Amino acid sequence: MPGLRNSIVHIISILRNSFSEVVVTGSIIMNKVFSVRVRPDDAIREAEVFSSTFRDTAVLMDDVGFLNSLGALDMVRVRGSLVVFVYDIHDVRPFCEIMGLPCLEPWDGESLVQSIREGRDYSEVFELPYVVRLGPWLSIDGAKGLEVVRRSPTFNKNWGEVMRWGLNRLIGGFSRELPNELLIRAQDSINVAGGGDGVLISGSTLGPSLKDKVDKLAGYALVKSLYVNPLPKNLPNVKYVVDIDDFLSKKLGVGRLMMDDVAKWYNDLMSEVMREFFFRGAGDPLMLIEWFIARHRRVGEVPIVILDPAYAYDISSEGLSPSYDMLPTYFEPARFGQVIDIVTSPLAALIALSRSGYEYGRIIAIASPCTLIANQDLHLKCRTSLNQTIHY
Repeated sequence: MPGLRNSIVHIISILRNSFSEVVVTGSIIMNKVFSVRVRPDDAIREAEVFSSTFRDTAVLMDDVGFLNSLGALDMVRVRGSLVVFVYDIHDVRPFCEIMGLPCLEPWDGESLVQSIREGRDYSEVFELPYVVRLGPWLSIDGAKGLEVVRRSPTFNKNWGEVMRWGLNRLIGGFSRELPNELLIRAQDSINVAGGGDGVLISGSTLGPSLKDKVDKLAGYALVKSLYVNPLPKNLPNVKYVVDIDDFLSKKLGVGRLMMDDVAKWYNDLMSEVMREFFFRGAGDPLMLIEWFIARHRRVGEVPIVILDPAYAYDISSEGLSPSYDMLPTYFEPARFGQVIDIVTSPLAALIALSRSGYEYGRIIAIASPCTLIANQDLHLKCRTSLNQTIHY
C-alpha cells in the first residue's frame, strides 16, 4: 500500500489547515511516519493546555496510543475545542462508548471535512473531547481543510468551574455523560439513499468493500451516520448493518449483511497495513511560595503556574469563585492552593504554552526531580525550544 504514509501526511495537512494547534503522538504508527517521541498521555495533556488557552486543538494518534491515553482523556477539561483523530487499526468505538466520548466515523473526504467541522465546533460547545475514527479504508483525495479560527490565546482557570484545571479533577473522579443535545447533532448527520429496509453502513466499510457488491444492496435504503457514539435514535427502518465488527449490530439488535465479504476485505487491508508499518525496515515547591504570593504585585500580568501531580498533596482543592470573563482575569491569591492554575505534566504543558503564543504573563512549572529524570527528552526540548524563562 504505497500511498498509506502519504495519506497520513495528507491528513496532517488537512488538520493544520483546520486547527490552531496540532499535536502528533509518538504512538507506534505515527512514530513510523513522523518520528515523534511524545507519549500519548502527554500529548493529551499538551492538547488540554492548548485548549485551556482557548485554542482549537487536534491530536493525531493510532488506536494503541488512544488506549494508552484513556486515563488522561478521562480527566481532560475543554475550553477551546479538542478533537482526537485516531488512526484505528482495530476498533476504538466500544471504548468511546465506555468513556462517554462522542465518536465520529467519516467515510470519504467530504465527510472527513464534516467531521472536522462538527468536532471542532461542538467539542467547545459541549466541553467534551471528540473522537474521529480514521483508517486505511478512508479515501480523502481532494479533501481540503477548513479555515482556522484565529484566536489570541487567553487563560482563566475559573472558566465555568472552580479550579477546573486544578487538583479536584484528579482526586474527585469524573463521570462523563453525553449531553442529550448530542443526539440532535447525531440525528442531523444522517445520510439516506434509496428505499426499502434500511441498512446502516459503517464508515469503515463504505469504501472498496462495497464497490463491487452494490447489487447485493439493491432495494435497500443505505443509511450512513457520521456519529457512531451516540448513535442517533429512530434510524429510518434499519434492519441490517454492514460493519467490520459486531459493534453496530449489537447496539441496534439487528442482523448483519455481507459478513464474510467485509471481514475478508478488512483483514486483507489490515494485513497490508501491518506489512508496510511493521515489517520494513527540582526541588521542593514550597520554597517558591513567597515568590508566588508576591506575583500579584506585577500589575496586569497573568502568569500560569503548573504543578507536577507528584506535588499535588501540597495544595488545597479550594479555588476562587467562578469568573466568566473572556480575557484573563487578575486575581490576588489568599493561599498557596489558589495560586496553582494547572495540575498536569509540567514539561508537556511548558511546550504547549510556548507554542500557543500566550502573552499575558510568565509560565512557571514546578516539576519533581523524578519527573525531570523520567522525561529527559521533554526536558531537553523545553530547554532548547522555549524563549521564555523557565522556573523550576
